[in-house]
Amino acid sequence: MKKYKWELKLGIILIGTSFILYYIDYKLFGTASRIYDNILNQIAFLPIYVLFVSMVLEQVLYKKEKQTVISKMNMLVGLFFSEIGIELMKIILCYDKNLSQSGSSLLCTDEIFNGKYKFYIKKIKDYQPDIQTDNEQLISLKLFMEGKSEFLLQLMQNPNLLEHESFTELMLSVFHLLEELNIRDDFKEIEDHKHLNIDIERAYLGLTREWLSYMKHLREEYPYHYSIKLRQNPFER
Repeated sequence: MKKYKWELKLGIILIGTSFILYYIDYKLFGTASRIYDNILNQIAFLPIYVLFVSMVLEQVLYKKEKQTVISKMNMLVGLFFSEIGIELMKIILCYDKNLSQSGSSLLCTDEIFNGKYKFYIKKIKDYQPDIQTDNEQLISLKLFMEGKSEFLLQLMQNPNLLEHESFTELMLSVFHLLEELNIRDDFKEIEDHKHLNIDIERAYLGLTREWLSYMKHLREEYPYHYSIKLRQNPFER
């Protein structure tokens, strides 16, 4: 009963206020039939009013819930890049022989977000890396990713991932790369290198796109955090 105490008080106040207003109306105009007509009209309109309020309330709640999910999702993306994403990008960048020609222009300064965002997105989509690895590099990559496997598994179990399709695809490509590395004891076969280089390229391009999207989000919503992350830009070599 204590839980609903304030609701009960509010109900009594509102009902009492309604009776007082009807009493004033009756005293001023002196016709009960007029009051009855008003009450009937209001009751007749009540279903429409309830429907209208329900629709508006549903939209408001849905929007708020979606914003909450997006906020949680972006926190997961940030956690991913802090824990593994940035370091993984730095490792893979060393394998890209075409990067010396493109420089850090793929993803670098604040000017990207000053009217050039779409241009850079297109540039990333059109970019063709040249991934080349040797045995030592693949062994080093395998050890690094094995150390992050538990974190990746925990992240994949988060249901909020389903709300972010492109990031889910990135996670799947990273997981696939980890699996391909784990099933091999060594990397002496040339065919292994060719296959793994394709998997690395897929993860690399996904990382680049999601990093840029995440940085755009930070710049718009959390500029103080954005300035810190910008200094950690993996393309700044």
